[in-house]
Amino acid sequence: GLPEKFMISSKGGGMLANTIGDGIFTGVLAAKHKKMKELEITTSDTSTLGKFVGYYSEHCHMQVFKALHLKDISHIRALPVEFDKESQNFKLKDSYIDVIEEDVKNGLIPFFFGSCIGTTSTGAFDDIAKISEICKKHNLKLIVDNTFSPLQISPIHLGADIVIHSLTKFINGSSDTVGGVYCASQQFIDDIKNVNNGSCMLL
Repeated sequence: GLPEKFMISSKGGGMLANTIGDGIFTGVLAAKHKKMKELEITTSDTSTLGKFVGYYSEHCHMQVFKALHLKDISHIRALPVEFDKESQNFKLKDSYIDVIEEDVKNGLIPFFFGSCIGTTSTGAFDDIAKISEICKKHNLKLIVDNTFSPLQISPIHLGADIVIHSLTKFINGSSDTVGGVYCASQQFIDDIKNVNNGSCMLL
């Protein structure tokens, strides 16, 4: 087994379980690459790339912002969350639709939307089916962090393009084994793994 300092029971040290971060980064990379192929542009077209805009719920994992920043996205929108009295839960404010529509009106290019089902801090549940409608309208890739409830809810069936969750919690729950899951359609996965031009081949 691993040394005691790597176990969750230790008083210091430990292993950085970055599996969700890796999944999110791959999702942002895949979404950006897909949009570039759709627009038939290359990395040299800095004018068009400078118009790319990514969105995410402010309750999403902090790695979403980091991934967007690392991929040189100039326009990053953290979307506000509110407490919904009817459902007794936190959720995205409906104003995100107006934000996206306004960006499109102003000539920006939406390409990515980060969402979540359950969060560590508040247990916030986003309305994936509703979010997917605006994403499909403007061809954004919708990525959902489903670590909270992978056995109960399937965001793919609600319209998500990419679903990630951490296997670390389900292997043994003590952080001495790490793993992550990145789920999408077979066509999507095959495309990003393409040895010639797949986005995962560019990591």
